[in-house]
Amino acid sequence: MRKSLFFIAFLLVGCGGNGGDTFAVPGTGPLSTQHVPVISQLALSPNTVTYMEGDGKVVVRANIGFTDTGLDIQTLWVQLPDGTSIEFNESIDTATGTLAEEFTMSTEVVGVFTVEFWLVDKAGDSSKHLSADFNVVAIDQTEEWTNRLGGLPYVLNDVVWDGDIFVSVGHNGVILTSADGIVWTERESFTDVHLNAVAAYGAY
Repeated sequence: MRKSLFFIAFLLVGCGGNGGDTFAVPGTGPLSTQHVPVISQLALSPNTVTYMEGDGKVVVRANIGFTDTGLDIQTLWVQLPDGTSIEFNESIDTATGTLAEEFTMSTEVVGVFTVEFWLVDKAGDSSKHLSADFNVVAIDQTEEWTNRLGGLPYVLNDVVWDGDIFVSVGHNGVILTSADGIVWTERESFTDVHLNAVAAYGAY
């Protein structure tokens, strides 16, 4: 029993001290500080194009603002909507700045497509992934008109497409409708006042 107490006391004395000692795990050194790059700004130019613009593909420029206290950005990664990843070598040694890279986007499908970006430094540390939308919009067919009506006994003031039919209005209470914009049918308006405008739910 005395031997056991003496051994415990010896351990306590050996572990004691002035409280200022530090302990290190054998085989490890001090922890290194991580300097992860950050994407602070992201913009695509252009970010909206029309269907089949550029014969099916356009060059898009990405402008990226960044901060990096480690001064060692090495790579920009871009992931396209189809899953393809593009690697750009950067080798940047400044704490803040802007970089720009170009890549090709398809315009063969209408929709909103997400492009993902992230930075990697020389230590292999990655920034958070940031994304930007690229929009492919349909060509507005209402901008292209063909003259179909001529020699009418009416003065027409407005026309609207409600998703199913065209509706046109004019002087003396005239109302005309058409399913195709070619063949028109006069409708009873029960008024002879001039009609200057027409509106419809879901109209274009």
